[in-house]
Amino acid sequence: MKSLLYISLSIILIISGYSDSLAQQDTVYFDPASGNYIIEYRGYFPFARGTDGVLRALSGNDSIKEGEEYIEKDSMLTVVFEPATKINPKVNSVVTKDSQKNTYLYSYSIESGSDSQQNLL
Repeated sequence: MKSLLYISLSIILIISGYSDSLAQQDTVYFDPASGNYIIEYRGYFPFARGTDGVLRALSGNDSIKEGEEYIEKDSMLTVVFEPATKINPKVNSVVTKDSQKNTYLYSYSIESGSDSQQNLL
């Protein structure tokens, strides 16, 4: 009976741990309202813990200040990727022929359309 209880308890712990890991899976999804992709992923991220216990996220060339402790924390990170496809370019072109030189001159201009959600440049 005691071994059956241990087995049952072990199975419950394994299942609950498995469901927690499923709830925190890495995901990528498209947000139709904004046209952006939302990326969520777990990872170990660097932090500095001050003497007051407050965590400060470290990135790039950040360094540990005097009195701080370096730690890595398992966290969920969300990143928004904005694709460069929210443009509606307006292109104007003119072709002129120089009959004396027997040449063509191509001129064009490109600009963002009035309903573009992003600038071209």
